[in-house]
Amino acid sequence: MNSRSKSKRVVLLGIGHTNAHILRRWTMAPPADTELVCITDHAMATYSGMLPAVLAGLSPESDMQIDLVRLSAAASAMLITETVSDINPETRRIKFASRPDLSYDLLSIGIGSVPTFDSKKFDGDQVIPTKPMQSLLERISTRVRAIHQEQTSQPYQVVIVGGGVATIELSLCLPAYLRSLSDLEFEVTIVTSGDQVASELNRRASVKILAALNRANIKVRYQSRAVRVEGQHLHLLDGRTVRGDLIVVATHAAPGPLLKQIHLDKDDRGFLLTDTYLRSTSSQQIFAVGDSGSIHGHQLPKAGVYAVRQGPILWKNINRSLMGLSPIAYRPQSNFLKLINVGDSSAVGQYRQLSFSGKWVMGWKKRIDDRFLSMYSPKTSQQMASTGDPHDDPLIDQCRGCGCKLDSESLRLALTNNSDSGSMQYRDAVPIAEFQEHSLLASTDFFTAPFADPFVSGQVAANHSLSDLIAGGAKPLNALSNIVIPDGPKHLQQEQLTQLTAGANRELSAFDVKIDGGHTIVGPRLELGFTVIGKRVTDTQIGKDQLDVGDQLYLTKPIGSGILMAAHMRAALPAAAYQSMLDSMLSPLPPWLQVIKSLHLKAVTDITGFGLCGHLLEMLFASQCTATIDLERIPLMPGVIDQLKAGFQSTLAPDNQKNLQHLTTVGQVEHNPAFPAIFDPQTCGGLLLSVPPKEIENLTKLIDQYSLPIPAWIGQVDSDEITSKPLTLK
Repeated sequence: MNSRSKSKRVVLLGIGHTNAHILRRWTMAPPADTELVCITDHAMATYSGMLPAVLAGLSPESDMQIDLVRLSAAASAMLITETVSDINPETRRIKFASRPDLSYDLLSIGIGSVPTFDSKKFDGDQVIPTKPMQSLLERISTRVRAIHQEQTSQPYQVVIVGGGVATIELSLCLPAYLRSLSDLEFEVTIVTSGDQVASELNRRASVKILAALNRANIKVRYQSRAVRVEGQHLHLLDGRTVRGDLIVVATHAAPGPLLKQIHLDKDDRGFLLTDTYLRSTSSQQIFAVGDSGSIHGHQLPKAGVYAVRQGPILWKNINRSLMGLSPIAYRPQSNFLKLINVGDSSAVGQYRQLSFSGKWVMGWKKRIDDRFLSMYSPKTSQQMASTGDPHDDPLIDQCRGCGCKLDSESLRLALTNNSDSGSMQYRDAVPIAEFQEHSLLASTDFFTAPFADPFVSGQVAANHSLSDLIAGGAKPLNALSNIVIPDGPKHLQQEQLTQLTAGANRELSAFDVKIDGGHTIVGPRLELGFTVIGKRVTDTQIGKDQLDVGDQLYLTKPIGSGILMAAHMRAALPAAAYQSMLDSMLSPLPPWLQVIKSLHLKAVTDITGFGLCGHLLEMLFASQCTATIDLERIPLMPGVIDQLKAGFQSTLAPDNQKNLQHLTTVGQVEHNPAFPAIFDPQTCGGLLLSVPPKEIENLTKLIDQYSLPIPAWIGQVDSDEITSKPLTLK
């Protein structure tokens, strides 16, 4: 984002075992002049080899997860978590359900597979397919809670449909997870169409597996092909039924909906057909790996071990393709080690004709899995020091979003020293025209793109710009863009601009507004902002100088985005915290305009670059009032305390902390871990509402009416005796 745009683009569609290897290698040695884009439905990838251990309670859920937000940030890759609707190999474009197309030079498809079953015939809340694996535990726990509410007669019946090794591990390890969710009794039955289970194992290993099933009291119904589900019953081909309160489908792999739709050569099962170089036989610019691909002339099982082994070959062939060199062939191994978790802290192993079992085998498996997953944890050596001024730390880049704003003191002095600016005031939105019935207000915002995905950056920039008008009680009418696009290939510049404006228009459309025009130039880094114009819809003009003694102060969003974005720049922000931050940033604004209008509020501001403390002080100085706020009442975004303890903060935070001179602190409040957050610059921050006591009951009613998150009461306006320290923090 901070230099010339790359000339080439590699896209990873799906981050399974093979594509995850490419992402990991990109963090270490990215190909020259090449951008990486990762597209996935989930911000966390699941390592299937660890699922049985998690179910059995031998490992925490986090042990099977690969955090794609952190890994993508470490690779400086764009991460897109939206649904792909189609791929056009001729134009080399990827189509999305709800955003503009994306071009590629090379594409690797690794979206895995789904269990073989007819979703129309296997319909019902009790049916739980094993894929997508990222949500499997959540879906199982939701169903168990429903069984509780249904007061199903005990024991409730758990049916696992399938017969392979995955089915065996699931049936033996799932009981421990079910017991952790509920004290209800249950019984487990495997339903398989074959005449044996785990047919891929040799005789000795099979005997050990059957013994484990017997010890766990798991029944097996052989030669029983499941055909449909009706109510709580699984119907079999021979007319019999099996009761199933929880039906887990773990059948053989089948292509998912997107694979069926893509117009590329396929094998007789519907998987993408490739040559020995892992390239589609239809297009040399497309690779298909893992379960998604089938190599011409080979009949390989859909097993994760092949996907893992394909990773290094795919990495070499991507690099060779970018350099115009001939690819190298992938030669699948004929045998591989199988280690099967049987749920009692032991495992069964097989290699060629050898078979072995015991707790030592489980220990061996765990060491292999742990070593594999450790490779996908981004290194933390680049994290900020926990002390010191970020401006003096060579590792710390200037923050983006509102964190790249000029500090308030420099701004104030510049305006003071300019004799022509004596009448300028700190306003969120400035009146530009007065009419008999209303006023027109205008505001502008501009910053360095905060995220690698220009579509998301466009969303954030538009939402951030709109908040000034909302704080001024105005309904947005028009928006003008100001955009700096990095130098680079013309078609990529055009695509980047398309993504930016599409993301912005998604947010502007909430007010029936779209970008009406603007100005775009080429510059050193991606920057964007909007000038927005709106009509005041409140019956009074709202200003920072309208605080009244007794007003109660409410904050509509948690704070901490600057801290989290600083951590994200260093690949240290977990996916869950990243997603909750984005959800907060992009929460809808229109209902809050209705709240401000209905309550006839006179004093409102939005919390942006100068932080909660800085913007509240602006109101206090302008209104000649004092206020007290309670630090414990100020909501923080998830993960803020953890990142503060790790030493992350925005580069603007030290300048904002100069406002400490205007605070009176009570007790040990400065030693509270959350204390630095009040100086944190916010991008798309919340509104600070000054609510008269008589309107508090109406505020509660409006929150319910518009289904808004409950704003946090953080303090009150105390007096109109202004001092040099108008804000008390307790």
